Amino acid sequence: MDYPNMRSLYKTILSKFIWASLVPILFIESSLIGTLFWMNNRQTNETKLALATISTDSFTEIAQHTSKQLEQQLTQAQTQIEQLDLFAQSLFSNPQRYSYPPLTLYYDQGFFRDGEPGGLSSIYTTNHAVLNNNDTKPLELLSLLIPHMQQMVDSNKDIFQGAWINLSKDYSLSYPPINPVDELTHDLDVTQESFYYAVDPKHNPAKELKFIPLYQEEWASSLGQLGAYESPLYANDTFIGVLGASVSINNAANIFQQMKLPFNAYAMLVDKENHLLLSSDENRSFKETHVQSFYDIYKQELAGISSKSLQSVNPKMFETEGKIIFTQPVSGSVFKIIFILNKEDIYGPVEALSNTANQIGYYIILTLTLFYTVYFIAMIRRVRHLALKISTPVGQILSLSSQLGQDEYLSLPSSDIEELELLATNLNHTHKELLHLINYDETTALFNHHKLLRDVTQYDTSALFFLKINNFNQYNALYGPDVGDGILTLLINYLLAYPIEGTFYRENENTLALRVDKQSSQHTESALQSLLTILTKEKFRYNDLDIHFVITAGLTLGTQDDGIDMMAQAHIALTQVPFNAAGTYVKYDDIHEITKVYQENMLWSKNVKEALEENRIIAYYQPIYDYKKQKIEKFEALVRLELEDKIISPFKFLTAAKSIGRLHDITLVMLDHVFKMAELYPEIEFSINTSFDDFEKGRLLEVVKTKLHSNPIDPTKIIFEILETDTYRDENSVMEIIKELKKLGFKIAIDDFGTGHSNFAHLTLMEVEYIKIDGMFIKDLDTNELSQKMVETIVTFARQIKAQTIGEFVHNRAVFDLTQSLGVDYAQGYYKSAPVSQNEIAQLLEP
Repeated sequence: MDYPNMRSLYKTILSKFIWASLVPILFIESSLIGTLFWMNNRQTNETKLALATISTDSFTEIAQHTSKQLEQQLTQAQTQIEQLDLFAQSLFSNPQRYSYPPLTLYYDQGFFRDGEPGGLSSIYTTNHAVLNNNDTKPLELLSLLIPHMQQMVDSNKDIFQGAWINLSKDYSLSYPPINPVDELTHDLDVTQESFYYAVDPKHNPAKELKFIPLYQEEWASSLGQLGAYESPLYANDTFIGVLGASVSINNAANIFQQMKLPFNAYAMLVDKENHLLLSSDENRSFKETHVQSFYDIYKQELAGISSKSLQSVNPKMFETEGKIIFTQPVSGSVFKIIFILNKEDIYGPVEALSNTANQIGYYIILTLTLFYTVYFIAMIRRVRHLALKISTPVGQILSLSSQLGQDEYLSLPSSDIEELELLATNLNHTHKELLHLINYDETTALFNHHKLLRDVTQYDTSALFFLKINNFNQYNALYGPDVGDGILTLLINYLLAYPIEGTFYRENENTLALRVDKQSSQHTESALQSLLTILTKEKFRYNDLDIHFVITAGLTLGTQDDGIDMMAQAHIALTQVPFNAAGTYVKYDDIHEITKVYQENMLWSKNVKEALEENRIIAYYQPIYDYKKQKIEKFEALVRLELEDKIISPFKFLTAAKSIGRLHDITLVMLDHVFKMAELYPEIEFSINTSFDDFEKGRLLEVVKTKLHSNPIDPTKIIFEILETDTYRDENSVMEIIKELKKLGFKIAIDDFGTGHSNFAHLTLMEVEYIKIDGMFIKDLDTNELSQKMVETIVTFARQIKAQTIGEFVHNRAVFDLTQSLGVDYAQGYYKSAPVSQNEIAQLLEP
């Protein structure tokens, strides 16, 4: 059997042997050749050295000066292009930072273009019969680049002939302006042109500025173009087009024409392929060499060289028959300068003596080469046999190793080579371990999510259940992950012993899945209902703990051809079950309102985005009454959204804002409102709602410091309310930011206290000034004795940590009086006032 990997290894062994053998042989031959030629060449070179020194020094100085001039021209061109590219990428990445001039386009024979009808245009489109709103923004952005491109080209006319930008195949900018009707076709697709895809991400992943040579093109040569610098355009790391500029050859030609060369020499400019670009004396270069490129000189003249003696004098020099040639690369480019002068008879007598000695050396080299060729052929036959013996089993192993991670078990061949046999054994063992990790949950030994995903797509499935253990995380938090894992294992063992058809999987931390094949004889829905009922009533015991599982389920029946759709449906159904509705389930087919809910969420997500962009996120302010001073001392800023002359409550849009990650943006807008109000009412305190996400992910501290620096306000008049129902991932980071805010003078309040995740230790560490008692304890205070005890406990604790308390949802006189009697410091609620607009605050503050 022929294995590609085996053939690669076979070739590698042979090539390694060839190089390991060939290098010593070449070293020995080189040493002998050097010994034979050394004495002869030494005398010859010493004579030529004296003759070459004068010309070497002269041409080196001229070459370096000329190279520096050309290098400066190319460097200047690169710098100009890079500066324009940086501005263009900034423009397209952050268009909102720039204002756009009015742009008028007219349609002309397939093009939308600017300028006067029939005249020249800088901006134009291709492949467009009509323009829509999406076309306006890129064309306006291109118009902002016209003055920058014009300044670059006009101020460097000796370097640039013109510049352009192509945004895909649709939008273009050109300077100097052109008449696209005369020069282009309206359906031109520049993305298929070599100059465009030469710098796209596939061909230029490093995003480099590239030089595209054009001098070999007849059309470019007739226009005097040396080439073009091209740079890819990116907007926020997305490739959007190409920026380029054509470089003129005229400046380089002037440099060559102004050269003053000694020894009646002439100079040529060639590229890395040795194609001729310029000559200081074109008539002589063609007449004396009878060729039109340095490549031809190189091929023609070196064929007759008898000695490269000048290379020992200067590596940038060599001789041809009748000529001495100097080379000088132009730094930072693909070009080099060639200087040519006639040798005439300078070296004739010296070379006559050298030729005789060289002939003897050639015969010796030929004899050695023949000997080592025979030796090498004999050795390679033996190595081929060894390479075949090694590469065959290795090729089989490598071919089968592609099955690693697949469900099939490997069957690797044995080998009489001990190391290869060990390799095959290890691969078989590793494959088995890998299969287990891919398909099984390490904690429970059930199949995992990856296995479920494969099974529902590979096998016919009649039903898929997701069983969520809603209180699993509570057990984990109370007793630790080891106990949590033990409790989970207890439940799984019960399920595996329960008489229900199907296969169990662990979908995620607190969710199990049951997949039922279509061959199942059970009525799947009734079987699930029975299982949930039993699990709800069953009493479990782990160690000394009584365990009661709160399990809900989502069900989908196998009506979909795509197993991935079934998983999505089961997840959706599971999300519709109330959190604490133990023993209940929702079937996907019974969800009638899910589409409406999702559509409404998408609508409010759109409204939030537009409101943020159009400054329609506003603040309403609810007063906070001081029992001791018997007047309003503070206001809480509450977010609202303006929509079609209506003021929208946050209950409508905050969930959507959170789903699209814009809650922090809303916080920053509210911060603006609060700072302005603190400046208008310096004697009043204003509070703003924040979350731990604002502290952990956002730029809250940075923005606050900036605003404090630019706004003349008293920071002690601003309170940051943190929702107690929020959780945080990085406790140290949150605490540090809170400390920084307090150092600046701001105050901290815990909102909705009594219902969330905060504990007394955290409150002590945060050193909060205010504790806002959650409304669930306040609103029924006049009828619920348990709520009264809870409020008394919170007030007592607050006094111990020197914090003041604020009662929320104070909605009637009875609750107002009772809250005061229990020792609460402040009251907030509709009894005193509903939230009001900014313009109504002054009226509330009137005595």
